[in-house]
Amino acid sequence: MDNHLAESLAVHAEALAAWRECRTKAQQIEDPEERAAALADLATRRPVHPYFGGLSLTALRRGNRRMLAPVRARHADAKAEHAETLAAWKKRHSTAQQIEDPEKRDAALDALKRERPTHPVLVATGCAVVAAVVLAGIPAVRHYAGVVVTSGLTLWVIVALILGNTTAPEKTPKALTEKVADAPADDADEDQEEEPETTVPTPAETHLLTASLAAGGTSVLLTRLAIDLAASHPSWEPSTKAVRTLLSEAGIRVRDGVRTPDGNGPGVHHEDVPPLPSPSESAPLPGVVANVGAGQSANANANNTIEAPAQEGFITVPHPTEPNRTIVVHAA
Repeated sequence: MDNHLAESLAVHAEALAAWRECRTKAQQIEDPEERAAALADLATRRPVHPYFGGLSLTALRRGNRRMLAPVRARHADAKAEHAETLAAWKKRHSTAQQIEDPEKRDAALDALKRERPTHPVLVATGCAVVAAVVLAGIPAVRHYAGVVVTSGLTLWVIVALILGNTTAPEKTPKALTEKVADAPADDADEDQEEEPETTVPTPAETHLLTASLAAGGTSVLLTRLAIDLAASHPSWEPSTKAVRTLLSEAGIRVRDGVRTPDGNGPGVHHEDVPPLPSPSESAPLPGVVANVGAGQSANANANNTIEAPAQEGFITVPHPTEPNRTIVVHAA
């Protein structure tokens, strides 16, 4: 897949095929009440197309907050400035009321009434009303008022959705940055040692997982492999494109459409899975599996052997990356 959109479309096709298969099974339920409940539950879980995934109220609210952030910041500054000015005005008003001469006191209070600061919300409301009256007096604007309003709202919604689906860069507070810069180097080394190491799946691990899932003669979807690999590597970002690369490095063919119990879609057919690598040492006796660690010599002592499973149809194979471990898999 060339880009993220193509990958999203492929994942959506797989999920939609699985959903349709579940709906077909639900339609075959004989009990009318159970059938209606199952269909109603499936209707709420229908996969959303990637084209419409970003059209959500959550994205719209997030975009509106980002667009209105400068306005809110300016309003907060104006409100704080108004509070300071009003506090100073009230102090002067209290001083003027203490004047003993009635004429001077009245004159000072009248002057202070005209100097009382206006709230920023009232100022903004007055400006909006004046602008609306002026624009309404223009015939061209009044004639195309509906078009202007509709176009403005449409443009606002589009920009809000774009901003709502775009990840905003995280801002590091200045105080936190200075604190980290002033911290001693020993603390930084300790923090680095405490951080867990990031691991990614290997082609051998992908081969082993694919073989174990396809051992019973069932094919495997790429999405199933991505989910299982991500469970073992939390820091790894799962994607079908990455799984394709791992399978290609392991020499496993990927088909565009396979039938699996999880649904139909791109995956690995059970006949295309190559056998796991055979042990480098001589084959053990039937019923006994050697468990020899690296750097140790094999011997026939009872404490160095493990009995094979009693069930028929199971075989033991060596671990592809850890020589001192063995794996029990179901033979096709």
